[in-house]
This record gives sequence, structure tokens and C-alpha cells, in this order.
Amino acid sequence: VTVTSKKILTLDLTLAVEPIELEPIEVTVEARNFDLEISGFYERREATSGRFITREEIEDRQPLFTTDIYQGLDGVRVVGGLGMGTQKAVVVSGSRAPSFSVSSGACHPSVWIDGQMVHQGSGGPISDGPAFIDDYVQPEMIAGVEIYNSAAQVPVQYNLFNACGVIVIWTRQGR
Repeated sequence: VTVTSKKILTLDLTLAVEPIELEPIEVTVEARNFDLEISGFYERREATSGRFITREEIEDRQPLFTTDIYQGLDGVRVVGGLGMGTQKAVVVSGSRAPSFSVSSGACHPSVWIDGQMVHQGSGGPISDGPAFIDDYVQPEMIAGVEIYNSAAQVPVQYNLFNACGVIVIWTRQGR
């Protein structure tokens, strides 16, 4: 098209449509439990070195008892429960206690449920001894679990008595 000076030229053009193929875009979204979100569970999972267990992981483990959730985790042991009526307890490696027995040398973690301490564990003015977690909550009630198996890992809000370890359980019913 040539346009000369001082002339107006009007053109109607029809362009062919040729789409440009782009690489596919993949979007992945993690489903999050609202109660775990507002409690800071996911934020702590990204920022700390604790062990975090989600509802999906609990379902994959198919635990009969809450203590079954902790079987096979590094730095965590389930002790006791060898006879009828014998309770099982969870002990952690802890920075102050290398023993994994239920004896006084073991690190009995403090236990928190939905942000409230229900068991003091080792440390503090009074030690509650081993935590029999099966007495507190059933596996189907749990939305998520945080495990801190040394004092250095425990977030400030859960380390009231210089605990050697802490287990934080969040239930599906919420706070």
C-alpha cells in the first residue's frame, strides 16, 4: 500500500487467524485445613525443623491407636504396651536425654492439643513423666501433628518449661 501526501486512504483488511501454541501451564494447589492454617501449622512447617504429619499421612499409616502414628519416625519411639492393659508412651531423643526408655532419663515430650498444654513432660518445676497420648485423642480425630524432638527445635510458644521435646496435636474439630 502506497499512501501519497495529502490523501486519505481507507482500507478494509481481513487477517487470517493463526493461533500460536503455548506450553501448557500446570497449577498445583495444596488443600489446606482451615484450622491448621489459622493455628500457624503450615507456616511453622516451612520455617522450623520439626516433623509435621498431615491428615493425609495419618490416613496412609492407617493407625489403630494414636501412638501408631509415631512408629518409625526418626528421633521418636513408642515404648510400653507389651501386655494387656499396658499403656504405650511416646519418648523423643531430646537434646538433654539420649535414652529411649520410659525411665526417668528419657525425654518425655510436653503434649499440646489445639494450642493447650495437656501434659508437661520432662522439664519445668513438675514433670508429668511419660505421655500416654492414646488417652488424649484418637487417630480419626487428628488433623495434623507437629513433633519437635529437641529443645532447640521447639517454637517459643510451646516451650514453657525448657522442654526437651514437644508434640503438638491439632484436632479436626478445631480450636
